[in-house]
Amino acid sequence: MKKTLNEILEDSISNHWDLLSLSNYEGENYYYRDIADRIVRYHLAWQAAGLKPGFRVALCGRNSAEWCIGLLAAFTYGAVAVPLLNEFTPEMVLRLIEHSDAQVLLVGQQVAKNLQPLHFEEKLPGVKICLLDDQDMVEDLFNEAYPDGLKPSDIHYHRQSADDLLMINYTSGTTSEPKGVMIPQRALWSNMAFAEEVLPNLRPRMEVLSLLPTAHLYGMAFELMYEFIVGIHVTLINRALNPSLILKAFKEIRPHLIVVVPMLIEKIVRKGIMPEYNSTKIRAVRKIPGMRKAVNAKFRSGPTARSSSCSRKSISPSRWATA
Repeated sequence: MKKTLNEILEDSISNHWDLLSLSNYEGENYYYRDIADRIVRYHLAWQAAGLKPGFRVALCGRNSAEWCIGLLAAFTYGAVAVPLLNEFTPEMVLRLIEHSDAQVLLVGQQVAKNLQPLHFEEKLPGVKICLLDDQDMVEDLFNEAYPDGLKPSDIHYHRQSADDLLMINYTSGTTSEPKGVMIPQRALWSNMAFAEEVLPNLRPRMEVLSLLPTAHLYGMAFELMYEFIVGIHVTLINRALNPSLILKAFKEIRPHLIVVVPMLIEKIVRKGIMPEYNSTKIRAVRKIPGMRKAVNAKFRSGPTARSSSCSRKSISPSRWATA
């Protein structure tokens, strides 16, 4: 990986133009060509507003394909992305937007609704606000710039240096006020190079189910950015996670790779698997001579292996699969 991050993103979009890239679980699907279209519309809107590369754009919303596209638009424009967890209180969101000097806020519907009682448009008069799922941005500007439609040859993104500021990533604030971490372009690039080294078997058209917050670097790097570069289809669950929903998504999507933290595994096992394991029926089967070992092996194999619709063998996530 000797190219800059944006050069790599250019190549991926051009090379995977007709492949499915991002999906909302049980919702919208976006091919690489669709994402290229949305990125260009963001860029045209920012250019029309007089915003130069280096301006700061905050993103706050639930995990979604639209959130990811907004992030990619920021990176490829040369803007500094400011991802904010949607679990932050509305008051905290306002403070962090002001603290980061963000000039644009890309916001999900639910977060916008939560912010409304605070009259955030009045409190942040200099911040331009855009809903992440606004599908009709700058239609006239787009048609004027691309009268024949957008083509892979039209994809040219901002060139950044290794030390250019790429992102301000705020901590979750579980033990104190959130702290903003300044992340240069080379930091995310090095994570992509690391993923390339430890996951050599990932290839286009594979399936990944995103379970971690994309507003944090871990989920962003290893559930979104590397998959986007490789040509992998990522499905995001844009609602509150619970074990039954996760197991249902496993069975339907049959992901080749999942990236998790220990707490999430514990939640799935404790609330999604153990109730079935301790059910009256399974307890009775476990008491049959010779069956206990077979039942335990079945449950140890995991939720994907317990269903014929999820029988794909998962690729080992290697060293970075848990933190």
